[in-house]
Amino acid sequence: MSVPTYESLLPSPEGNQALEQIEDMAHRAAYDLLVVLNARADKDKYLQICTSESLTAGMIMATLVDIPWGGYLKYGAFGVYDTDAKRVFNKVSVNDVYTHRCAKEMAIGILKNSNATLAIAVTGNAMPLNEHVDMLGEVFIGIAAYKTNPVGDTEIIYSTYSINACDNDLLDFQETCERWYDTIKINAKYNPRDRTALVSREIRYYTTYKALTLCKEFVLKNNPDVPDFVFNRKKMNEIKNKEEIHIFIPENKFNQLLKERCADAVDCHSDSPIRVNTATYDEKVTPKKSRSASTSPVKPSSQGGRRKSMKRK
Repeated sequence: MSVPTYESLLPSPEGNQALEQIEDMAHRAAYDLLVVLNARADKDKYLQICTSESLTAGMIMATLVDIPWGGYLKYGAFGVYDTDAKRVFNKVSVNDVYTHRCAKEMAIGILKNSNATLAIAVTGNAMPLNEHVDMLGEVFIGIAAYKTNPVGDTEIIYSTYSINACDNDLLDFQETCERWYDTIKINAKYNPRDRTALVSREIRYYTTYKALTLCKEFVLKNNPDVPDFVFNRKKMNEIKNKEEIHIFIPENKFNQLLKERCADAVDCHSDSPIRVNTATYDEKVTPKKSRSASTSPVKPSSQGGRRKSMKRK
């Protein structure tokens, strides 16, 4: 199979303004969700987000992490782009992965296969094959969490949603979707790669925006809980022995007794429990001189190296 050039896979320049607008919307939605979760935090018990992402392949969690605050509210992500990844990591059993049921199984699967307490799942079409062009922008979103019912039992509550990312109020984005669709459906041609790259990124960022917004609304409406069994399991994972090895980590799914071998025979430090061949920020960065000529050199801290309270210029 021939390989396209890197440049040909970049979005077309004429759509960058709309793409930047959608990306900003996604980051704003990420911030708003974190604000809501932070307000609900109660000492050591707080909702932590985990995402299961097909078409976005980690973009939702990456967008949350782009907000340099509220790290304790972010658990992790499953980038389940391939269908088998959905089955392995999220226990998806439905055959058609472009369905509400798949979004539900992905979201619930995260909760059952992690210690997260708030799940966001997305599956859909950012770049469908030509024969499925009518599915352009079709996305299914699942949100799941834990909730104590009136009789005191813990349940998993969930909601699913369907959207078409191309159905929005952003005119430039709409035009990109229409051109991509018409090229295939009406003109029976292939789209240029740069246009495909543009429509794909716009749909994925718009999906991120919608998923984060719907998650915020889900939390405000349902007020989910942090079950004791999840809280206690996380505490159990923190237990370690005198060698600083955590001893109660769950077993791998594939636990056959296979021989392990470091591929780098010359310089292999994989068995070392300490940091090797690395340098800290303090060791690598030389502070710039202050604008004041009378400023004295930075003195070593009590831990060695240089102080970390250097101001940015």
